[in-house]
Amino acid sequence: MIAVDLSAVRFFGAHGVSALLQAQQTATDAGAAFLLRDPAPCVTYILATTGVLPSFTLTERPPRVPRPAAGGQRRHPGLVAGSTTYGNVTPGGGIRER
Repeated sequence: MIAVDLSAVRFFGAHGVSALLQAQQTATDAGAAFLLRDPAPCVTYILATTGVLPSFTLTERPPRVPRPAAGGQRRHPGLVAGSTTYGNVTPGGGIRER
C-alpha cells in the first residue's frame, strides 16, 4: 500500500494531478493500493474540478491520542483510543486479514 499524505499541501495544480495519476498507475501496475491521505482542500478542489477525484481512494489520518500524564498508563503510540488494531497488525503482533 502506498499512502500519500497531502495534508500540508498549500498549492496544487496540473503537475500535481499528473504526478498523482502517474503514481497511481505505477502502484496499480505493481499490485499495490494507492491512497491519498488527508488531502488539503486545494487538492480535493482541483481533483474534483478536473474530474479525476472519483478515481482516487481518500482516507483521513486517525486522530492523535494524547500522551498520559507522568506516571499514567502508557499506550502503544500507534493505537487509537478504543482501537484493537493498527493497520492490519493486532497489538499481539498478529496480522489481521482484510
